[in-house]
Amino acid sequence: MCSPAGDVEKPQVKQEVKQEAPPIKRENSSSGAAATTGNAIVRNPTIQPPVRRPSTGPPIPSPISKPATPAPAPVATTPAPQQIRAPPVLQSTPLPQPRSLEQQTDLTYNKFLCRTGEAIWFFRPETSAWGLGLVVRRWSSKTNPTERAYQIQPLSHPYDSPPQEVVHSDVHVKPWLAWSAPACTFPFLQQNPQYEYGNTDWRALISGQGGKGIASVDASILAAKAIDATYTLFEPLKASKDEKGNQIRQYNGIYLGAEKIWRGEAVRLRIGTGSDLMVITDIVEQTLVNPPANQPNTKVIAVGDIYSYATLDAPDPNLPPKPPQQNNNIPSRMVHDMVWRNRILVPKTRTAAWWKLIQPSYKLEIDDIKGRWYETSLLFQQPFTEAVDNNEGGNGIWMNSRGEATGKACISQPDRIPAFGASVPKGTHIIEGLDPPSEPIAQPQQSHNGMGIGIGTGMVDPFSIDDFMHVDHLGDDTGMEFNGNNNFSF
Repeated sequence: MCSPAGDVEKPQVKQEVKQEAPPIKRENSSSGAAATTGNAIVRNPTIQPPVRRPSTGPPIPSPISKPATPAPAPVATTPAPQQIRAPPVLQSTPLPQPRSLEQQTDLTYNKFLCRTGEAIWFFRPETSAWGLGLVVRRWSSKTNPTERAYQIQPLSHPYDSPPQEVVHSDVHVKPWLAWSAPACTFPFLQQNPQYEYGNTDWRALISGQGGKGIASVDASILAAKAIDATYTLFEPLKASKDEKGNQIRQYNGIYLGAEKIWRGEAVRLRIGTGSDLMVITDIVEQTLVNPPANQPNTKVIAVGDIYSYATLDAPDPNLPPKPPQQNNNIPSRMVHDMVWRNRILVPKTRTAAWWKLIQPSYKLEIDDIKGRWYETSLLFQQPFTEAVDNNEGGNGIWMNSRGEATGKACISQPDRIPAFGASVPKGTHIIEGLDPPSEPIAQPQQSHNGMGIGIGTGMVDPFSIDDFMHVDHLGDDTGMEFNGNNNFSF
């Protein structure tokens, strides 16, 4: 009888099934495409029949002839079913607690629209004019908390010191990013956009060497653009070092461009759909011991949960559906604003909107932040209603983005007032808190141009409000993509 010379075992075959994380998109960048993660699932190996080797010599005859016994057929084994795991439930990050009455006020719905230290548009009823200025103080009446007042220092050139003014209503102030800046009035500045506030010869323009224009008006525009490219961290919380020796400092807030941003509030993002929000839970400054070549040694990172606007069918307006996520860490301002939107959306569109958590504890650099988020119910009631009536959805993009005016990255400034440079008089300071002044503030008595800036003789025609309303392009902003894998460590 012939005997097999030996069996050759084949290695067991493992098959991997990767479970993909939720789809996260990001703009094409050095961070690369999104990576998928998951645990490998091992199937039962398929049994292979033994392989018979050829005999090396002639077969040896058996002394007893027996009928050949058929070899048993291999038994096929049914592969075990794949183990499909449900996607993990996203957990939102607890909101940081306010550290002051001022922060608590700013995190509360329908309080002050603008904040101290911000560069804003402001309206002057006496001249029906809009100007650009720095909010140096704000307060509400103790007898009527719904009344708001702002003390504002107008922006101008280094050889002008316009007096501060008071605006008594949120209706008469607008965020810097609500409108696009108009063109400068001097032909020289229009034809030479490389000139900024700091390198412009204002004396020459005042003397008429740059053509016909208004020096104070152009100075306020260029000053606001310069401020838009700065940031200042405030209220340090704690400092530490990571395992590489990098210095880590955490802060409670940041002046980013023209705006003041606290931990615990929402900001608009360049990444994602263009309308996604991040609720900031931490602001971190990281100073690197060994920065990469041609890279700054300091970067500022915002950490927080990313939310996307989502809708559900609501066929019965009297019984709107509940969001599938139950989340107690959405800021109250976002909650109140969504309630207002749904009062219009549900009966008109039979849909209900909600904020969907799509990425907790995300990290991004501050240049990816468009700016503060503002309630649609407080600032964009008309465009929202028109969009719903035109079947265009209920989450339009009606704000400019920080950096659009200059295209520059943010530069650190050690303090807020130095960020305004010579555009505000020496000795200007910010008064924190919400207490009204002990004495009434005298209003200026002087002539103004169309932007409300004091002018002398021989000045030109005022601006029209239409010069500011260049936001039609905002509806086409689709944002940038982001992924769930961050390359920042601290």
